[in-house]
Amino acid sequence: MQGIYSISSKKTNTVYIGQSIDVDQRILRHKNDLSQNNHENRYLQRYYNKYGIGELEFLEIICGPFDKEELTELEQFYMDKYKTEGKKLFNILTATGSRAGIPFSEEHKRKMSNAHKGIRHSEEAKKKISLARTGMIFSESHKNKLSCVHKNKKHSQETINKISKRMKGNKNALGSPSL
Repeated sequence: MQGIYSISSKKTNTVYIGQSIDVDQRILRHKNDLSQNNHENRYLQRYYNKYGIGELEFLEIICGPFDKEELTELEQFYMDKYKTEGKKLFNILTATGSRAGIPFSEEHKRKMSNAHKGIRHSEEAKKKISLARTGMIFSESHKNKLSCVHKNKKHSQETINKISKRMKGNKNALGSPSL
């Protein structure tokens, strides 16, 4: 049966909210992953390792025929509800479907970098990016952070040549005579 379920701590004021198209099977998978020390949620795994399965309570919150969008809305509703009640969440993501605040591993960063190397934007895409950035205003602290990041940065000769080529004819570029 489709629905929303919770995994609650009996010791602390912490709960995990999840959704599934088969709640019973999903709860069994949680228990199996925890017992194998292989759960995807490190907070829940650490709690299990410290206190054991007996200190966790697995409950079906709501079941019924729901589509994916309804399940996601219900999951978010219960996450928000428990937070407003003062409970902490085992959930890593603060909102369903969001990766906000979740750092990428170094290996994942390397894979993303390799996947994007050599990609060239079309002229249309470049125009859209430029338009999206038009009028962006950065705070002084953000400008200072950018400045610190770029200070003492060593560029390859190829990069220097590209920058020089772009700056030719730009009145505002460094080294250009001011009007």
